[in-house]
Amino acid sequence: MKKLLFMTAIAVFGLTNLSAQEENLSKTTKGTWFFGADAGITFAANKTTAEFDGQDVGVDSKVSTVSITPSANYFVMDNLAIGLDLLFSSTKTEEEFDGLDVEFKGTTFAAIPNATYFFGEGSFRPYLGAGVGYLSTGSDDDITKFSGLVIKGQGGVAYFINTSVALNLGVEYLNANLKNKEESDFENKSNTLGVGLGFSFFL
Repeated sequence: MKKLLFMTAIAVFGLTNLSAQEENLSKTTKGTWFFGADAGITFAANKTTAEFDGQDVGVDSKVSTVSITPSANYFVMDNLAIGLDLLFSSTKTEEEFDGLDVEFKGTTFAAIPNATYFFGEGSFRPYLGAGVGYLSTGSDDDITKFSGLVIKGQGGVAYFINTSVALNLGVEYLNANLKNKEESDFENKSNTLGVGLGFSFFL
């Protein structure tokens, strides 16, 4: 009798575990939506090359950012989703430019169509993503406003708290080629690497 109960318990545990894995897997199958709502504080170090009238000017920057990145994505095939990332952020920048220390605050907006691929079938899912879109940044003065093309790459791990919610820890890389609103000959080419934490919701 004890042996029968023991075998029954093992079978129930196995079926429950398999069912949980199947439910998790179903959230990254074709036809599923997932929505992200990443928010947090990011610290990044930039090396920016500014070009004015054909001459390069080196700018060293220290940047702290508070941001929110809502996104909507649709799985066009198992584990592969395409979607749109929006970025809203407030940034404090400290720069050394031509021997002067400058500090200013600004805002950033970006809209980036992208693709994301999830690996594995368990509660921990590594992922990779990439996208190309539009970014604008600056403060109140037109001389500080830049806009143009941005390329995004990201990777990390999604931990499924349950079948509908995942906690994401990832690294994000942005490459931007932006022109100044007031003076078109003034360009910024920027590379940014940051770490973020957020949530995704699967429906």
